[in-house]
Amino acid sequence: LSYENKTYGELLSMLAADYRLSCGSIADTKYKIPQRIEEATLFDMLGSASDLTLMNTGKLYILYDEFGKLTLKACEDLLLPILIDEDTAQSFRYTSTIDSDVYTRIKLAYDNGETGEREVHVLNDEAGQGKWGTLQYYAKLDSALSPADIQTKAQALLKYYNVKQR
Repeated sequence: LSYENKTYGELLSMLAADYRLSCGSIADTKYKIPQRIEEATLFDMLGSASDLTLMNTGKLYILYDEFGKLTLKACEDLLLPILIDEDTAQSFRYTSTIDSDVYTRIKLAYDNGETGEREVHVLNDEAGQGKWGTLQYYAKLDSALSPADIQTKAQALLKYYNVKQR
């Protein structure tokens, strides 16, 4: 499958139409995915679109079946106003950790074919580094992005990864 400048929601709608699948409510995910060529299952293609959207916007979208219709909603739209306390829950455990998937520095690199140099962009959270030390996330970008787009992506990644895992 090859597509260009489609959001996660638009990709879902396109695939659903191609394979005659029913769709329910599909959120506008806003982030336009640049040109992609995918050789995978439909579920893996949608997973890639979800990952790209999350990394570039910091928003998590949930794809699920709602009574036979594919539905895509923002995670915050699925919250319920329910209080869970010792009277309504039988038992539970709560843990938090910074051992995995927590980062206080985002480092994004791109190999510039025109100059022959690797361009590196770094975004630090000094407050987080003061608490937990420097925990670095490194990614090499496949396509050229403007410095503003790289900064936006780094900010979204830092917002997503700079919290304790619970």
